[in-house]
Amino acid sequence: MDYIDRRLSEGLENCVVLLRELESLGYQGGYSLVKKYVSPRRRGYYVPATVRFETEPGGQAQVDWGSFAYLDEQGHKRRRWAFVMVLSWSRAIYVEFVRRADTASFIEYHVDAFEYFGGVPRRCLYDPP
Repeated sequence: MDYIDRRLSEGLENCVVLLRELESLGYQGGYSLVKKYVSPRRRGYYVPATVRFETEPGGQAQVDWGSFAYLDEQGHKRRRWAFVMVLSWSRAIYVEFVRRADTASFIEYHVDAFEYFGGVPRRCLYDPP
């Protein structure tokens, strides 16, 4: 037990590895006993909670560009842009794959998204360039 406690303090929690090490020290017990001893002593894994940012319906959309590389039929590397708008409240998403990512197109794709959603959110959020 002292050996297991020391190995646990060093970060080893794998019972198969512990059993192998214990057997090399003369331990004649089984895996299930090692597991039964280790289980309540494991550190557990802390996963921080994600806080959702909530808005009212129609309050906000988040807008961004995506860039996607692919190989055409001749093996040449090509790139496509994707205009993406996500409604913050419903998480509904609009994606349009496009050839151009200029200002005029950016405005045009907004109009396409607003038509798709059937309305215009009060605010659109953009990542800084």
